[in-house]
Amino acid sequence: ANGCTKTDDVIVTVDNILPILIIENPIPVCSPSTVVITINTVQTTNNGITTKYYTTLDLANSGGLSDVITPNAINQSGTYYIRSEFTNGCFIVKPVIVSINSCSIALVKKADLNNTGNCTSVGDKIKYIFNVTNLGNTPIKNITITDPLFTAPNPIVAIVYVSGDTNTDSNLDVNETWIYNSTYTITQNDINTGTVTNQATVNGKALDNVNISDLSGATTSDNNSTVTQLCQSSKIAIVKTNSTQAGQNGC
Repeated sequence: ANGCTKTDDVIVTVDNILPILIIENPIPVCSPSTVVITINTVQTTNNGITTKYYTTLDLANSGGLSDVITPNAINQSGTYYIRSEFTNGCFIVKPVIVSINSCSIALVKKADLNNTGNCTSVGDKIKYIFNVTNLGNTPIKNITITDPLFTAPNPIVAIVYVSGDTNTDSNLDVNETWIYNSTYTITQNDINTGTVTNQATVNGKALDNVNISDLSGATTSDNNSTVTQLCQSSKIAIVKTNSTQAGQNGC
């Protein structure tokens, strides 16, 4: 009333500091590999007392039991939610994106025998056509095809890329098919055997560092060796000579 004032110190305690949770999305993987979201490469910082894992943001905010049963072995792509809690009830929720890809490549090999005559002869050719298809959902790079038919001790012959990289990005993109070919020269041993049988292998890398491969087959869904039947013409000749000389008396 007299215009005088009095000041006292007041201590205010704020007890609603949130946990610190910093998330780094895990690197994509190829199925059947799984992803771990409990490790410190994903949770680069987490000072909470309790950590829980959820499939939806609503569940994470509610704070019930974790509905992600195996956060150390997730096998489905999607956005998951990590909840970090203090004992006083303060919490923070952060999303983590998991990417599990189908990384699949298929090699189909076909043979075209070219006989120069009525039957197969030494020196005739088999033209092989290799179709490499990306059956997965992520690009594949560093495509190579190997075939023991075209390596030592046989004559070394290149397997040559023909076409298929439609956008010229050097990646075998999803649903792309690259075509290669090579030519094999028939030997006498092949003719004696009656067939030329062999199988090629395609290799590539998905997601930069995941090796994938496939054995060649007649279709994208099998790994059957390529068998080329050769025409065999059997011939035999008998030459008979007589070295007997007649005597003077005709005997």
